[in-house]
Amino acid sequence: MSLTNPRSVITEQRLNDFYKGILPYLGGMPEMLANKFSKGDLYSTDEKMIGQWIDGKPIYEKVLRPSSDITITTSMTNIHDVSDLNIETLVEGAVHRFPNQGTSMLETDYDSGYIRAKALGVNLPYYTNGFTVIQYTKTTDTAISIGDDTDYSTEEKIIGTWIDSKPIYQKTISCGALPNNTSKSVAHGISNISKVIRVNGYSLRTSDSTLIPIPFVTGTGTTQVGVIITGTNIIFDVSSDRSTFTETYVTLQYTKTN
Repeated sequence: MSLTNPRSVITEQRLNDFYKGILPYLGGMPEMLANKFSKGDLYSTDEKMIGQWIDGKPIYEKVLRPSSDITITTSMTNIHDVSDLNIETLVEGAVHRFPNQGTSMLETDYDSGYIRAKALGVNLPYYTNGFTVIQYTKTTDTAISIGDDTDYSTEEKIIGTWIDSKPIYQKTISCGALPNNTSKSVAHGISNISKVIRVNGYSLRTSDSTLIPIPFVTGTGTTQVGVIITGTNIIFDVSSDRSTFTETYVTLQYTKTN
């Protein structure tokens, strides 16, 4: 979980040490914390609860393996049947691993019980020793409360430390619709940014549940949705009409000048 302490940064090791000390009195570790801090359990073909989304709903993670070799074409291809997962939101989209080809960014969506992928530029083979990692919330869940925090929040949170020992902060910003072949600026409301360590997010077309990752680069290396972070704004540079993607969230991890 992302935790804020006014005096010091809470690290994973310190949390592990803390829970080892109090577990005998709690009768065990809550499922979410156990999954999050147990080494080797962060990636699994079993569904794992790993945190919370900004609406308070649990986030789950699951590694999907294809049951047979598939060729992902330049049209949407059904690659994983996940109808039993009751997916509501793909928090970070889907990350696909193709043996001998590295990691590929594809146009990905969830529709009619399937994770689908579209190869951009050329068809891609997807072998049985490849995998897809998804993080998602469920339609069957309601918001939960664990302390005063969530992993993803529209408020600024300290989540760890950078290599220079400065605190790493995280904030999720709602950015609305993407523009049509132009740029768009959204104020992130963060003061004194020093280094932006990570930028990730998604944009959703609600009419057909098509989702693209943010930033978005095609299989041929052409930037479709670029992102620049300034001291005051998130600037989207969009090279085609993406205005039908009306629900966009960007999560920033960063350090501060003070």
